[in-house]
Amino acid sequence: MKRSIKPILLVALIGLLLFFFFRSLDFSQVGAHITGTKIRWLWTMFLFMPLQYYFRSLRWRLLLGKEKVSLGDVFSSTSLGFAFNYLLPGRIGEWLRAYLLGRKGGLSTSYTFATVVLERLLDLGATVFLAGLFFPFRKSLMGSFSSEPTVLTLISKGSLLAFLFLLSIAIFLFFLYRGGERSLALWTRWVHRFCPARWAKPLAETGERFLQGVISFFGNPHKGAILFHSLMVWVFIAASYWVGLWDFALTMKPFAIIPYVVALLAGSSIPTPGMVGGFEALSQLALTGLYGMEANKAAAATILFHFSLIFATFLTALPFFFREGGGLFRLALRRGEERP
Repeated sequence: MKRSIKPILLVALIGLLLFFFFRSLDFSQVGAHITGTKIRWLWTMFLFMPLQYYFRSLRWRLLLGKEKVSLGDVFSSTSLGFAFNYLLPGRIGEWLRAYLLGRKGGLSTSYTFATVVLERLLDLGATVFLAGLFFPFRKSLMGSFSSEPTVLTLISKGSLLAFLFLLSIAIFLFFLYRGGERSLALWTRWVHRFCPARWAKPLAETGERFLQGVISFFGNPHKGAILFHSLMVWVFIAASYWVGLWDFALTMKPFAIIPYVVALLAGSSIPTPGMVGGFEALSQLALTGLYGMEANKAAAATILFHFSLIFATFLTALPFFFREGGGLFRLALRRGEERP
């Protein structure tokens, strides 16, 4: 896609999502809810955020298998990567944290990036697992709320589609693992046959590193710990919103927060800078449609949640940003310009 078109499409997408968010709001009421909310529990996000990055770091370190990297280097790379995801479009932070950890640990960036892809699949798997725990009991968990059936149905169908997608990916990766060298040879032949010469070699090397990451995961003796850490990441994410909603007089059973978290995952998957637009639209839809929260109040809660999420991430990453230096931002920008 031409570079001149990409920013136009990105701005149009953000504008469409924000229009959906703001279209029926009374701004004076939203402002009154924001200024009138007594923040007692939302501050816990500043505790839960470093904790979920800690469990992400534990998981990533285990995914790297036999590679010797310090937990401190993994944590700093993770924090900086997520901070840059909130600053720049296209999930540049994912590549950046793979690059940083590769540089610090003497590892190939394509190999560390392969483990980042596996991480994201594990994130999806953890949320699908939590959704699977929720939906059999949704009537008892959501009975006290005036939920819109269409919203709950939409989230349940989305979770089912995510499960089927994840299952197909898991089967595909397992066959890659079983194929081993045959899988790599097939990929290399396909790349050299169908791709331009200037892309063939780097794509073949990337495929090789990705296969190494897949083999590392399936042969990893710590798969149980990896799955546990994946679950803990999303337990802390869910807990931060469950507790934060107390400031908006919305209390619920702990498992009732799961469909809201699933909605936020869908919103955050839209590759806009800082999740702007997607987070707002899906959060408001979930708060009003699932829990019957008034639209202006839901908008205020969403804005405060989003601000707290980004601010807590920046605070976590700030010491590491100063340690790495300002060149980090230029590196991320250059990487964004190089992407097709």
